[in-house]
Amino acid sequence: MEFLRARLHEDETAARALKPGKNQDVARLRDRVLADVEAKRRLMDWVEELPRRAKDNGGASPLAEGGRGPLRLVLEGPP
Repeated sequence: MEFLRARLHEDETAARALKPGKNQDVARLRDRVLADVEAKRRLMDWVEELPRRAKDNGGASPLAEGGRGPLRLVLEGPP
């Protein structure tokens, strides 16, 4: 996980280093990369939380809460 977090940090740093100019494609690319980094960071936090939630539920899998089927993961993009 540390490798993935380091890569996210590198991507975020590189995207923030892009200076918006007259080329709107660069600004859109920067915004997409930053949104992607945030989505991946949230996903990694969720994955790391699963073992703790299982322990809190007495060993029951948090993925099968009430047997309601698959979990929905909502990722938001840039505004």
